[in-house]
Amino acid sequence: MDSELKAIATLEFAKATERIRQELQGKLGQLPHGWSRGGQIDPGRVRLELEAAENILHAYTDICLDLITKGGGQLTRQDVIDMENEVRQIAAARKTALTTGPRPAIGAAAVGEVSRRMDQIVASIKRDLEIQIRKQNLTAKQEAAKLAVPSFAPASVPSTTSKKDHIVRLIEEARNFTFCGPSDDPDEQTSVTTGYRYLVIQFQRLVGPILPEPKAAQLSRVRVDVNGIYSAMEAKAELDALLPDIEAALEHFDESRAVAAPVVWIVSPDLIEDLSNLKSTRFDLGFLVHLCREINSSRASGNILATVLLMRTVLNHVPPLFGKDTFEQVVAEAGKSLKESFDHLQHGLRKVADLHTHRKISPSPISSPSQAQVDPFKAQFELLLHEIMSRSKEG
Repeated sequence: MDSELKAIATLEFAKATERIRQELQGKLGQLPHGWSRGGQIDPGRVRLELEAAENILHAYTDICLDLITKGGGQLTRQDVIDMENEVRQIAAARKTALTTGPRPAIGAAAVGEVSRRMDQIVASIKRDLEIQIRKQNLTAKQEAAKLAVPSFAPASVPSTTSKKDHIVRLIEEARNFTFCGPSDDPDEQTSVTTGYRYLVIQFQRLVGPILPEPKAAQLSRVRVDVNGIYSAMEAKAELDALLPDIEAALEHFDESRAVAAPVVWIVSPDLIEDLSNLKSTRFDLGFLVHLCREINSSRASGNILATVLLMRTVLNHVPPLFGKDTFEQVVAEAGKSLKESFDHLQHGLRKVADLHTHRKISPSPISSPSQAQVDPFKAQFELLLHEIMSRSKEG
């Protein structure tokens, strides 16, 4: 909000606060008991004081939202941040007024209840504001889509929002994203992790193709577990560290000349995600998933030798899942539809890896492996992983 709206909000909030406190005094006057000699207080007073505090907090956000959106105004992420900060300060002031001082409004026995309830109220308001801005943004996108592509227009009509503008907004949203702590309400934590996971996916899909390969690989490894607030915090640290690189890449990004980015992985990230979510009763797939991510990271960074050696490690790692000791035995027992592909890995990929592993230093220059020696095995390698998934599900 601008300074004029803030001044109006302050005046409106003062009026609302005075009205709520007058209503509270009227209700408190109807209570049969006040303070007892033992210093305890009627539970009814605790309830009324908390209701008044909640009404005051909601009054503030309602006043601000009404002023911002009146006449078609738009709520911004900064507005949400400012309101959340103000709500926290108001809540802290009310908590202090209720629980401290020479004759606090709330007895000592109720301090814990007051603190918990105030934290819940603040968390609820934060969720409401997040829902409000997400709904507004979704509506705006839907309306923009309707205007950009009328029903009578051909499908090739371009969107009014450029990819570069979209990425700029993503960067702003990432910097202003509001987090909660591990001690906050579980529903609020889930709201935060879900929202941040969506943001990370948007970055990976839109920004990944314009980044240099090592940075694109770093971005592709960022993961958010919707059931873990710590994973979202770790993802934020990773994404924040990449934002300067993203902005640098964006400065040199020419959308009119943009071309599809080459595939820089061996294993599809979606396939890795499926493997990591698969629960097998027979085998632990955790190390296999780790190997796949290391393979992609090495390939994206241009470390071809590391890539091919890690792929060979997978061939050595998975035979027990097929009931065999070696991958050569897996190939020998494979069905007709898989045998040719598996044989290509055993006698092609493995030989490439062995060639570079067993070479000894010599006076003559030794050539390093190239991507042309590794990338042709991508299809067969993913086929192997799909077969592993199928067998693990059966188990």
